[in-house]
Amino acid sequence: MKIPTPKIPTPKTQTAFNPNYKAKIGKAFWGFADFLSFYACLTTPQKARFPMPDKYFTNIELDGNFTEEADAFSKKFSQKFSELMVRAIRDARAGKTGMLNIIRSQRSAMPSDIAPVEFRDFFIEGKAGKIRARLHVPPEMPSAEASSPLLIYAHGGGWTIGSIESCESACSQIAKKSSCRVLSFDYRLAPENPHPAAQEDAESVFLWAASNPEFNPEKIFFGGDSAGGHIAINLALSLAERGIDKFLRGLVLYYPVTDFCSCENFDSWKKYASGLPLDSETMAEFHNAYIPNLSDRKKFSPLYSDSLETLPPILLLTSERDILRDPAELFAEKVRKSGGKVRRVRMLGAAHIYMTMPAMRKAFNAGVEEACAFIRQIA
Repeated sequence: MKIPTPKIPTPKTQTAFNPNYKAKIGKAFWGFADFLSFYACLTTPQKARFPMPDKYFTNIELDGNFTEEADAFSKKFSQKFSELMVRAIRDARAGKTGMLNIIRSQRSAMPSDIAPVEFRDFFIEGKAGKIRARLHVPPEMPSAEASSPLLIYAHGGGWTIGSIESCESACSQIAKKSSCRVLSFDYRLAPENPHPAAQEDAESVFLWAASNPEFNPEKIFFGGDSAGGHIAINLALSLAERGIDKFLRGLVLYYPVTDFCSCENFDSWKKYASGLPLDSETMAEFHNAYIPNLSDRKKFSPLYSDSLETLPPILLLTSERDILRDPAELFAEKVRKSGGKVRRVRMLGAAHIYMTMPAMRKAFNAGVEEACAFIRQIA
């Protein structure tokens, strides 16, 4: 469906993010936005955090006949592609990015199954320069409606591939069905830009939104799929450590990465190591690209964080047949035991990557509906 001509006016603060501005101006703004957010946190009275019915925050096993479409997609998903991906990452780590850039370009095409929402592309200044961003606005919503929720979304792709376009279907559908604005962004990719590059870009985008009068700082959600889910969790932990987590209303996580250290010890990793869209060898190379230093991996594995009680309410969806399932579900249990609120939904029969692959439409639709219900429940 053809996207209508964007009608979103240029927000007042966006004049500061002209891509022609020098990088040093961008760095100065990032620091100033950080200061404003921190100051606001200190001077604004803290409200009661998220009073919601406990019956919503429970473990769900969702049977939506996802097995057949996942099997069909897995058969089409060539094992040769996984082998190519592994080789491309290894070459890129050695300085040869040609093959990886070809794969990236294939993931940057605009999908055909997008919802009829209005959107506008622009740039936000981060620590290392400009960050491309896209704001999705439901057509029936006034473009200056500051009271509506905002979901900031980080795409997946093992921190090495993916873009605004690769998560366009999910972002546009969530915006349309939830009447929530959705902001997606391109973060710097590994292995050229290992951790903390992607994390820094995510924080720049979040702090820009939190200090932008076009948005309600009390209704900002952050979400992502796979690697994007990992970015979302670590963002929340970082904000809490710095005392500005009050601006984060909730997390929307699709099959997130939660463990870099001992994932091979989990049953799901052993059982689904091959034959599905995400295999163990490819995931291991994603780890090598994003956090090459083994001694840093436990520190940035949310599963082992000792600050899980600081996290906001979480919607976490896992795929039954996914190597990432068990560590993600253990993470959800640890958050709950720490006193946090988690709605964990296991998609029975589903495989990894359904939020970005139209071939698994039933699982995709269920994922969108869960996100919309979660945002309505909390916002």
